[in-house]
Formats: sequence, C-alpha cells, structure tokens
Amino acid sequence: MKPEILHDNAEIASFFHRNTSLHFYSIGDLDPFFRPRCTYYGLREEGDLRAVILLYRGAVTTLLALGSYPKYLRALLRALLPDLPDRFYAHLSPGLETTLRERYRLQPAGLCAKMQLVNKDALETVETDGVMRLHSSDDIQTVQTFLDEAYPGNWFDPTMLSTGHYYGVWEHGKLIGVSGVHLYSEEYGVAAIGNIAVDMAHRGQGIGEQLVARLCRELARNVDFVGLNVKVNNEIALALYGGLGFKTTNHYGEFFAGE
Repeated sequence: MKPEILHDNAEIASFFHRNTSLHFYSIGDLDPFFRPRCTYYGLREEGDLRAVILLYRGAVTTLLALGSYPKYLRALLRALLPDLPDRFYAHLSPGLETTLRERYRLQPAGLCAKMQLVNKDALETVETDGVMRLHSSDDIQTVQTFLDEAYPGNWFDPTMLSTGHYYGVWEHGKLIGVSGVHLYSEEYGVAAIGNIAVDMAHRGQGIGEQLVARLCRELARNVDFVGLNVKVNNEIALALYGGLGFKTTNHYGEFFAGE
C-alpha cells in the first residue's frame, strides 16, 4: 500500500461523510474557497480507500489525521513523514502522536472535543435582538483588534468575514462580543463556528449565548451540519454549547510538531 494524492472531491467527500461529525473540517475544506490550500493524501487496500489525511496550508499549516481505523491512519502517516513540513499544527486521533514522534518533537496543545448541533430548537429560546451582523469591508480591523485583546492566541482569518457569518454586540459604539466561523461551505453543507469571544468586563451576562444562538440560527438556514472544536477543560464553553443544543461526538488531541 502506497499513499497517493487524492484529486476526486466526490470520492473524498463520500469517504469523510461516513463520519461527518468527526470530519466536518475536512469536508468543508473541499469547498473552492479552501481547496487550493489543501492536499488530501489517501491510502487504499484492494482499491478501496481506507484512510485520508489532510494537510492544510493556511495562515497556520495544519495536519488533520483523524479516523476510526488507526491501523490504516498510522500506516499512511508513517509513509508521509519524510515529506511533511518541518513545522505544523496537528489534529490527531488518540495514539497517532506516537507515530508523529518518529520524526518530530511534539508539544501537546490539549485534548479537544468535537461538538455537533443536534437540537436547533434550543437556539430559539435565546433573545438575540442586540446581535448585529458584521461586514468585511468595514469591520475587519475592528474585529481583529477586539479578538487580539479578548481572545489572545486566537486563529482568525479575516477573509471569513466575507461569508456574512460574523456577528457582534456593541455597547456605546464599542464592540464587546464576537461570534463567527472558521469554515463555511454551502456546497458541502457544513460550517464550523469559532472566534467566540466576549470582552472581559461583560462576561457572565449572557452575551456569548446570544452571539452563538444568532450565528447558529443563521447558519442552519443554509447548511445541514454545524459543528465546533473546543478544549475539554473549557467547562464554561462546554456548558454554553450544551445549553444551545450541541453534543460531544468525538475527542482528539492537538499538538505543535517541529523537528
């Protein structure tokens, strides 16, 4: 079995849709907006695709090696080791870190949960009249500055404001809360929410709940699947998402990999 670069988007999507709740990022990255930054590597046995690993070259190069068949994922990852970049961020199914350590030094960045919106009715219980849509042309720098202060170390791609799915709460002309997406694809029917942040002085007032509820209500009009990644030790976020109709479906580890 030798790895190959996959080019057939329909085949890749079909493979990942076997477990959409685990692979929604890899599915959404097939969208033409993201696809040029992506390389999908596959491993076959007797002609059947057994494992797929995504290398995403964006603002942060990220490797996604996730799946339910560790034997094939491990074999594919090991075969790719000589050709991977010197440094990258990795999302790994449990146990795959041992394979990556054959070449790289790994710095654990935390155990994470994948959550899926399963009860849209819960979103309707939240009042969101004060949540406003943000606009890419006017609000990019404002959002960037806010996130740098309220959510240091966040991953924010300003081009995602062009999706129309970033929202904010303002007070006296000042942005005090933001919600948005890391990934959005109407073509593939998936979205991943992210950059959920509230100004420190305004936390505990339900603003985060309002921001997420408005965002998810709008997303659900256009896509079938809404998901997110969150650290398992972020109890406040887990409780917020759980109350808004999300459930945990999978766990994985995040790592910084470098030689």
